[in-house]
Amino acid sequence: MRYSSKCRRAITYKQLKSITPKVILPIQLKYRDYFLVLKEAKNLNLKQKFINMCYEEWACTLLRNSLKDPNTLQNDIIDKLQQLEEDIKRKGGHEKFNALTGSVSTIDYTKIAKVAQERGYKDIAIQLVNYENSVIKKIPYLLTLNQFEIAFEISVANGDMNIVHKVI
Repeated sequence: MRYSSKCRRAITYKQLKSITPKVILPIQLKYRDYFLVLKEAKNLNLKQKFINMCYEEWACTLLRNSLKDPNTLQNDIIDKLQQLEEDIKRKGGHEKFNALTGSVSTIDYTKIAKVAQERGYKDIAIQLVNYENSVIKKIPYLLTLNQFEIAFEISVANGDMNIVHKVI
């Protein structure tokens, strides 16, 4: 943390031994030091979820604080997150498959879409939720956005009658 440009904090060796990466990385994310978090996650061979968490937090911060126009903002976020998804696939896939959601553990696009909706970017929120792999996350969020037709189409395409009944 000493070499961080945003969060310069000297810690002792005793503190370093007592703090795990699961504790220190969220602290660094709080100070928006995304580059250092990514570098540490890769150097420590941490699971992909830490890298995903960093990109999710970056996208949420960009939505909250950016002065860019919505189209540029949407393109920047989607391009970066799709690049991450491609890198994950190229390296050999994801660490686990979730049988409940029917998807692999990736970026939580609904979390980012909620921030976009809070900031008044409804179009960006709809675009982001379309990239979500998990139908269980996607359908309820589309219903909160009053996108009933899209939610119905996705639920019918999924084939699970419980989800279809939830939409109806």
